[in-house]
Amino acid sequence: MNSESIQNGILRQYLLRMLSDKDAEAIEERYFNDATFFKELRAAEMKLICDHLEGRLNEHERRQFESRYLHVDTLRKLVEGVRARRLAVRHAARRRLLHLALAGAVGCAAILGVAIFGYNRTKTASTPVQSASVASPPAAIRLALAPGIIKGPGSTLPEFTLPDPPQLVSLAAELPGQMSSAAYTARLLNVDLEGIHKNVWTARAIQSTPRTGGQQVIVELPSASISPGDYILELEMESGRIRETYLFRVKPSLKEKENRQ
Repeated sequence: MNSESIQNGILRQYLLRMLSDKDAEAIEERYFNDATFFKELRAAEMKLICDHLEGRLNEHERRQFESRYLHVDTLRKLVEGVRARRLAVRHAARRRLLHLALAGAVGCAAILGVAIFGYNRTKTASTPVQSASVASPPAAIRLALAPGIIKGPGSTLPEFTLPDPPQLVSLAAELPGQMSSAAYTARLLNVDLEGIHKNVWTARAIQSTPRTGGQQVIVELPSASISPGDYILELEMESGRIRETYLFRVKPSLKEKENRQ
């Protein structure tokens, strides 16, 4: 087995959450700072989704895939988008075959003097992958966060614009497959241009609450405690194990943008 096959196998295990915490953290550290490696991870994710759609996963892989990709809104929409695009390609191929068959039929009809009538082509639109949406209630900014691969060229991080004046920010972090409530420590890390992580905010003993397909942790903090940039939210269990990590971006306020111009 060559090194490429070994790496693809490791990436698949990471996507299915079958790696140890230490190995998973090493991959997350690398893809967050290495755009080329992130593309390889995205390619492995697309291959994994296609294998699932074609029924090529073994029983253990299928259970792991469904517990994650069918319970996280962002990942489920990604699967739906891949399925729609595959169907659109197949329909387009069938239409091309019908075109060839029709052309042959028209040629024969010209020879035989038989009138052939055309047909109407139907257009199939593929379903775009949706990014995490941002809801803005009057009393707070609410940002929905889902674990998964959403960083890199062509992708979109969940984001919000700093309010002016400052107000409460509510981060709703999904915990797919987590059926029982538990207490978590939330750490907010700022990532600078050199990829260095700086802890800027911590809250302890946050109890998770039920949601469709699992639990969620609501992390609330004042917008004045953060600045524009990229952030990682870590949810740590009582055992010290990192349960999930989430990426999002904070954009400067409109007033700050005007001051820069």
